[in-house]
Amino acid sequence: MSYSDWCVDREEMRPCKRAKKVDAPERHLYVIIPCKHCDHEIEIKSDSLRKHKKQSIDAHLGWCPNFQGVRPRRRWCKTIRKQGDVTPLVPHVTPSRDHQQTELKTLKEEMQTITQENQAMKSELDATLHVMSQHQMWWNHVAMALGYTRVQDPSSLVLKIKELRVRCEADPHGTMAEYQKNIEAMLEYNAKTLEHRDQTIREKTRLLEQKDALLEAYRSQAEENVPQYRDLLQDKTV
Repeated sequence: MSYSDWCVDREEMRPCKRAKKVDAPERHLYVIIPCKHCDHEIEIKSDSLRKHKKQSIDAHLGWCPNFQGVRPRRRWCKTIRKQGDVTPLVPHVTPSRDHQQTELKTLKEEMQTITQENQAMKSELDATLHVMSQHQMWWNHVAMALGYTRVQDPSSLVLKIKELRVRCEADPHGTMAEYQKNIEAMLEYNAKTLEHRDQTIREKTRLLEQKDALLEAYRSQAEENVPQYRDLLQDKTV
């Protein structure tokens, strides 16, 4: 950093900072150097400008709220030597309240923007999932209309439709006959599926009836044994 870029703005007569009496302060000529990063003004005695300019600028940059570079070390910073380690004592610089409030406001605005973007993305994903489910349902209907008994890839269905269109233009009657055959095969497959389901239901019903019969037999046997167990208990008590 070049200290020659920090130029004097003006000179003013001001009370001396080290005056012993407040009621009658001694006045000196001060030069005013505006900070290049904030609105603060640096005051230096005009007769000691060359000697204290760098020191005064470094002291201000140590706490300047808008300075983003490497903050200079103060002259009183020393080092602690302990077991061969060297640890510099760097003064803690607390940002100003205005700077903290500005950063907090910026952070809140960024969080609000991220939340709005996430909500918009979620809405778009929900709409996309709804459209995809509708498309999947209609592709299944197309596959059933073409005579397929299982779900097919949409690309193969499109090729099948193109093939049927070309064949329909060349041989309408043959295409209709093949389409009717496919529909009959699909209906036959659906009928077999329903019959298999009914058979499964009947088998499960039969198993449940057998279980109920076994439970009834166990209950009857238990009721028959109750008097015998009662007599045995009475004999033991006597």
